[in-house]
Amino acid sequence: MELLINTLYIYVAIFSVYFLILAVRNLSTHGSIIKDTVAYNIERKQLCVIIYTHNQLKDLERLISQLRNQDYSINNYQVYVILDNCTDGSADFLNLKPSVNVLSLSEGGLIGKDSAYSILIEKLIPNTNIDSYVFLDVDKYIDEKFLTNVNYELTKHDVITGSVVYQNHKQRLSNKIKRAYIKYINNFLLCSRSLLGLSNTINSELLIIKKSLVDAIGSIDFKNPESELKYSLLLSKIKKRCYFNPNIRCYSVSKNIDRKIPRLSSRLKLFKNCFFTTKTTNFSYVEYVYSLLNPNNLFIIISYTFIILFSLKYYFFVSTEIVLSTCLCLILGFFLSLIHADLRGKEYLYLCLYPFYSLIKIILGLPGLRLIVNFVKNKSNRHVQKYVVNVQASFRNKNLPCKIELIVKNDMSKVVFKYKNKKFTTSSYLRMNDAINELISKLRDYSITLKICQSCKYFKSISDGSQNMIHGKCTCQLGDVGLDQTHTVLSWNCCSAFDVNLNHSVIEDIANN
Repeated sequence: MELLINTLYIYVAIFSVYFLILAVRNLSTHGSIIKDTVAYNIERKQLCVIIYTHNQLKDLERLISQLRNQDYSINNYQVYVILDNCTDGSADFLNLKPSVNVLSLSEGGLIGKDSAYSILIEKLIPNTNIDSYVFLDVDKYIDEKFLTNVNYELTKHDVITGSVVYQNHKQRLSNKIKRAYIKYINNFLLCSRSLLGLSNTINSELLIIKKSLVDAIGSIDFKNPESELKYSLLLSKIKKRCYFNPNIRCYSVSKNIDRKIPRLSSRLKLFKNCFFTTKTTNFSYVEYVYSLLNPNNLFIIISYTFIILFSLKYYFFVSTEIVLSTCLCLILGFFLSLIHADLRGKEYLYLCLYPFYSLIKIILGLPGLRLIVNFVKNKSNRHVQKYVVNVQASFRNKNLPCKIELIVKNDMSKVVFKYKNKKFTTSSYLRMNDAINELISKLRDYSITLKICQSCKYFKSISDGSQNMIHGKCTCQLGDVGLDQTHTVLSWNCCSAFDVNLNHSVIEDIANN
């Protein structure tokens, strides 16, 4: 017990000093300022703006208009729009914009942003008239200086991310708290890390990366926050750290503010996998790996409260005065970090409420309370359809008898995977095949292969006129079952000809090795 408490104090004390260093460095922000007089007079690179959209015509119209109003020469950038099974007239709109390049994906159901990006990037590999990619979410606003500022930063950095500024002030309290916290993180933590020469995590909502770097790596990986973190670790490992500049920005008025935070279990797993690769002189990479262990605000508050009370009553290996001094370092660092955080009025209060908001989220996420919350929110199971399927999954060459529950609730689909007393539930999607895709992906993270048609290389999804997109064609001939090339199957079916369809990820291999 004593060893555990001593280790806990050393951990929070080191973090307190580290936090103070970041706060002091952030007092000088000149490194992130973009000088207009210089930005307009440097060589203009060839930029490729990539936009992914799925039935977001109004957002697409606005963003295309803003891109055409840039003060950056139209001869120095091109726009690619990926239409992922759009049925809202986006294709007709882009037909009237001959200067916009279109990649239309209309077969096999919803592809998803990450896969759609990968398809386009592969097609653009032979294109030598591109210096850098600019990934930009379709629901964002940009000003007329956006591409000029991007070009300026590309003279100094290979990978750049910026801030997403949320401007919808008429929101519920939870969103106001998250908005203040994101603003604080952008203007303090990410900015100070860049000023210290440390790596930051990429944000695929707004990301600039040189084409030569993407070609060298051979892939991108923007599926979720965990994938973006792995990709950022890879970039840092090859000494191409992601630089954050708060002046490279886009704007959002979305009613839903989602701070993409990788799961703790994923961060710990990544730290374990990368720990033995930290014997290197690449300080930025080493620091980035150890930053995976950074505690959250609530943990720090509880830890210091416990340690101070413990040191007052019992013997501790350092005096209470020393404990208080490291705690004061943390408090001083927090107040210094507010100087350039650009918070205003009630935003300071909202920021202070964030630890309590985190605690409430943790409590409400507990299994028992989650049921109560769903009941209070009127999310009863009156309109739920369930279909249970017996399937097999393979793990280390062993077949495991499992079950999957296909659930449609309030027109949203999700899948529950069950093996003995283990259970995993996907997020809710408009289409059932998207929920199945998430399940397949999550199981692969644990080296488990779900042996159903949708994860088989012979399966090709087809548009069947339904929302769920559950039908497909099997392209394998198997005489004993009587299949032919035109045989229609359901995505959760399987047969003895199953052969896994591996979407091999270079990033996964490098991160895990």
